[in-house]
Amino acid sequence: MSLAHVRRQPLPEETPEHDTRLVNTGGLGLEASVSGQAERYGRGKTSHTIHVWWARRPHGAMRALAFASLAREGNREADKVMRELAFASSPEAQVIVDARRLLRSQFNGAPKVLDVFGGGGTIPYEAALLGAEVSALDYNPLSVFIQKSNLEFAQDALSVLGLTDLMAVVRESGTNALTRLQEKTSDLFPLRETAGSKGVFAYFWTYELECGECGYKFLLMKRPWLSRKAGKLSALAVTNGQDRQSVTIQTDGNEDESESSNPVWPGRNGTACCPRCKKEHKNPSIQHCSDALIALGELLKKGKDFRSSTENAIPSTQYLEARELALLKALNIDLPTSRLPRWSGIVNAAIYGMETHRDFLNKRQRLVLLELIAALNVERVRLCDNYSAEVAKHAISALSALVDQLVDWNCRLSMWISQNEQVGRAFCGPGVPMLWDYVETDPLLSGPANLWDKLDRIVAGVAATPRFPERPTVYQGRAQKLPFASETFDAVITDPPYYDNVYYNVLADFFYAWKRPVLAHLCPELFRENQCGENAELVASQFRHGNHKAAHEWYCAQLTQCLQEVTRVLNPQGILSFVFAHSSLWGWEAIVRGFRDSGLTLTSAEPLSIERRQRPRAMTSEAVNTCIVLVGRKSTGPQLAVDISIVESEVRMQAETMSARLREYGWHDSDVGMAVFAQGVVALANASHITGVESDENALKRLAEVVRATIPKFRLQVRESL
Repeated sequence: MSLAHVRRQPLPEETPEHDTRLVNTGGLGLEASVSGQAERYGRGKTSHTIHVWWARRPHGAMRALAFASLAREGNREADKVMRELAFASSPEAQVIVDARRLLRSQFNGAPKVLDVFGGGGTIPYEAALLGAEVSALDYNPLSVFIQKSNLEFAQDALSVLGLTDLMAVVRESGTNALTRLQEKTSDLFPLRETAGSKGVFAYFWTYELECGECGYKFLLMKRPWLSRKAGKLSALAVTNGQDRQSVTIQTDGNEDESESSNPVWPGRNGTACCPRCKKEHKNPSIQHCSDALIALGELLKKGKDFRSSTENAIPSTQYLEARELALLKALNIDLPTSRLPRWSGIVNAAIYGMETHRDFLNKRQRLVLLELIAALNVERVRLCDNYSAEVAKHAISALSALVDQLVDWNCRLSMWISQNEQVGRAFCGPGVPMLWDYVETDPLLSGPANLWDKLDRIVAGVAATPRFPERPTVYQGRAQKLPFASETFDAVITDPPYYDNVYYNVLADFFYAWKRPVLAHLCPELFRENQCGENAELVASQFRHGNHKAAHEWYCAQLTQCLQEVTRVLNPQGILSFVFAHSSLWGWEAIVRGFRDSGLTLTSAEPLSIERRQRPRAMTSEAVNTCIVLVGRKSTGPQLAVDISIVESEVRMQAETMSARLREYGWHDSDVGMAVFAQGVVALANASHITGVESDENALKRLAEVVRATIPKFRLQVRESL
């Protein structure tokens, strides 16, 4: 079934001169949404499994969006393809072949598609899969690299080797690198081979601070639990000794006990209190602390066990420092000196002494990363000698995701998840919180977050690489000044940054700094700088612009320039599908202002629920999980003023007609409310101005109240940009 019968009512300034695409008919909301909720970012089925990027959209949903944005309404075959396309199980599925043929017939060849915020490359990938001639652009060099790796380098390598042979090369090269890494790090992990077990896989750390007043040494531990599996409770208990605190492991704890059993943190204001003299230490810096190893995790033949730390668990600091200096000299590189932004509430780690992109790793973690870099560099030279530059470029770009694995899952910001005895990601976004307790793993054993499993996922991702009918092209550039001729594209399909939801460049820098020594040889044009250039990122940030008003005005101006450029490069019958979601007033006010001055008319706002309901956060909260596809065409007539009462009436009608059907398909009320609210945003953006209110801000507030009258769980946050 489709949601065609939930179509919106006509809104002001429709443009009947344009052909009607499937994206305007309401079917996208069900077919692609169900696909998005069902897709679990399948390992080995999509490019998601290789490189780290944030806020990626499900492939099935974006495939349906790309097709719906291009296919014309009124074709019975197109309707059938639309219903089936999001669920295609492989790139060779018959429905994808049918979609390619249909689009080529409608456009007399390959349609030209552009994504101006390529990100992780899902939209360009799926548009290329459908046979489009795809151009993708992003400003962030790490994003451009990821897209080039998946969209360009893979195609070049497949022109030299068949897919089966390419998979074998990546597997062989990855195995060589990890075998070398295992040998080179054997002395770094003295407990890798332990009698009676499969080895110590986890090292639990906290920080020890010496009180400047009385000299007492106390631990800044906050998370005592090692295991909270059913029938297996294990936690760390702190004891105050004569000169310092110590830790023991308890296995008879009560799961209902407070998680913060260490009284040195009396509140939530970042102040630690000395247990002996009660001196307060505001925002203690790790630069003034020492890393304290407090427990070990051991792999048994079945399951895991935990025990107290031992003196032989890690080599001496002097040994680690000497090894690091020697390895840096051999590699002819320096440790990263790029600095973390000190953004309270967003990059909290910087406030507590993690000042550079070397500081978020302890000495042994850095050494493992450096040895991995050395191993990948050896493999790059071998692949060039034994195969070709194209094969080497693709294989090493894919295997550089092993660096991602260590950065994300094995650093001072990696959390231990006691409920399932696993490691949590450090950089899942949107911010970078401070952790006073972290887990370090031996990544060459078979425990959580190990590199052998990551290699399997990389190879599986390579196995899913299709031969595109048209080779995509990826550019580094700004959406505000596109490097394309006017009237070039049949469609611009893009998923831009959502106002202040995620600071991509801040997160990307943690990976960029450590991938750079590997990839600077392959892509010197992308890795010549030390950082990703975060100040030019299209997000609203008080930290960058001084205050909310300045940040908001900058974002609005830049978004308007972007949309004007999109208008310029679209051909007269071209279409924009602009994916957007935000829960705050100012995010939507920016959308109204940007589109009003863009030269585009919004023809609809199509709801698309694409978050995975399997995610714990989605299942336990009413967080907004709906994106809105704002569909725009080149304006063909003047904008007119619209009275707020007319828009309110339209929104009430939408609330009545849309909400019942969306609820029937299992949508949360918060998502339903956002879908209805977006219909009013279309009317505001298409008007020259709104009468009956003082500003667009007030108009949006009134529309939010109209939606809440029918859908009480809908909330439009009135907060300043972060």
